[in-house]
Amino acid sequence: MRNIFACPCCLAAFVFFSVSANAATWTVTKIADSNDGACDADCSLREAAAASNTDGSPSTILFAPTLNYQTVLVNAGDIPLFGDSLTITGPGAGKLTISGGGANRLFDLATLPILTMTGLKLTGFNGNGFSSSGFGGVFTSFGTSNITLDNIYAVSNGASSQSGIGYFAGGVMNISNSTFSGNSTDNCGTFSFAGGTVTVKNSTFVGNSATSVGGAFCTSSGANVTITNSTITTNTSAQGGGIIALGGSGPLTFGNTVIAANTAGTSPEIHNSSGTVTSAGNNHIGDSAGDSTSTNFPITYIAGDVVNVNPLLGALVNNGGMMPTRLPTAGSLLINTGNNALATAAGLTLDQRGAARIVTTTVDKGATEFGGVAPTAAGVTIGGRVTDLNGLGISKVLVSMTDQQGSTRTAITNPFGYYRFDEVPSGATFVMSLIAKRYTFAPRIITTGDDALDLDFTAQ
Repeated sequence: MRNIFACPCCLAAFVFFSVSANAATWTVTKIADSNDGACDADCSLREAAAASNTDGSPSTILFAPTLNYQTVLVNAGDIPLFGDSLTITGPGAGKLTISGGGANRLFDLATLPILTMTGLKLTGFNGNGFSSSGFGGVFTSFGTSNITLDNIYAVSNGASSQSGIGYFAGGVMNISNSTFSGNSTDNCGTFSFAGGTVTVKNSTFVGNSATSVGGAFCTSSGANVTITNSTITTNTSAQGGGIIALGGSGPLTFGNTVIAANTAGTSPEIHNSSGTVTSAGNNHIGDSAGDSTSTNFPITYIAGDVVNVNPLLGALVNNGGMMPTRLPTAGSLLINTGNNALATAAGLTLDQRGAARIVTTTVDKGATEFGGVAPTAAGVTIGGRVTDLNGLGISKVLVSMTDQQGSTRTAITNPFGYYRFDEVPSGATFVMSLIAKRYTFAPRIITTGDDALDLDFTAQ
C-alpha cells in the first residue's frame, strides 16, 4: 500500500496544549528533565506537570509519538502534583520508560485528589533522602487521593524506609494489569497500604524484596485490601515473604490468586498480624509443606483453595502484551480451577496480557490464562486521514486508540490531516476517538487485523 503520510515523524509536533470540555491536555515532547516555566514545543514531563497544577481544570499528560522506545528522565528532584485531577497516559509499558536515574522519586502527590497513570514503564526511582523519611520510591500519598495504576511495569525502584514503589495513606487505590518486579526497600517491597481502600486485580508481583517485612507489599492502619486473579511469587523478606498484614490492618481478602514460592525467615507466603485475612476461595497458597499455615494468626482456607503444591509457573518473560508475566505451564493446578464469579465481579474479561480471561469454561487462577493468546507489542500499522465536510484535511486533531483494558495511545494529525499508529497489536479491539477545537467526530470501534492506512474520519 502506498505511504500517504507527508510527515509521519512530526505528527506530534503541532499541538502541545489543548482545551476541550473543560479539560486541559499537555504533551511531553522531550526526554530531558528541564523546566523553563512553559509547556510549549519544548515540553518536559516536569513542565507538563507544572502546567497541569495551575491550569484550573482536570488535566491529561500525553507523550509525543516521537518519544516511543526512549527513556524520559526525572532526575532533578521529585515532581509535586496538586490542583484538580491528572491523567498520565503513556503509549504502553513496552514503548516508553520513565526513569529516575537511581536517586530520585517521581511524584509527591501533595494535595492532588485524583491521579491516573497508564501505559508506562517506571524504573530507577528512589525515595531515599526525601521529605517523607524515605517513603515511596515512585510516589507518596498522604490523605484522600484516588489513585489508579493500570498497565504499569514498575521494575528496580527502591526506598530507604517503606515501599519501593508507593506509600499510600488513605483514599482509594486501584491497581490492574501491571507487573512489579525487582523493587526493594527496608519494609514493604512494592507498596505500603497504610489506610484507605485498595483493589488489586490482574497483576503480577515477582522478585521484590524487603529487608524486614512484606516482600511484595504491606497492609496496615485500617487498609481494606481486595486481591483478585493476581500472581505473587518469589518475593523475599525476613517476615511475610509475600504479604504482611500488620496490626491494625483492615480486612485483606484474596481470591483466584497465587501466593506461592515466596521466602522469609517466618511466614513465607502471608504473615497475618491482624487476624482479618480472609480467603474468598480458589487461591493457590504455598509451594511446599507448611507454607500455608505458617501465617502467625491462622487463615481459614475454603472451597477451591489449593495449598502447599508447586504452582508450575513459567519464568518472568514477555508472554504477549506490553510487559513480562508468569504463565502457567502444562499440568499446573492453576489451569481451569478459578471461580468465574469472582473474575466477573471484578470486571475481568481479559487477563493481564489482554488475552481472553476464560479460555474454555473456567477461569485460571493468577494473572494470566494458560490457553489465552495475547496481542503482542509488535503488530500492524493503523492510519488514515481526518477531513472536514469539504474533504479538506484537518490538522492538530488528537486521535486516540483505547483498548479493552483502558490503555490509550494517541497521535496528532499533520498539516494535511493524516495520522498514524505503528506496532498496534493485531487481533485487539479498540475504541477510536478524536478531539479537535472546532469539530466533533463520531467514535468508532475497530478490531485490528492487517495494516489499515485508510481508516478515515469526517467531521460531523
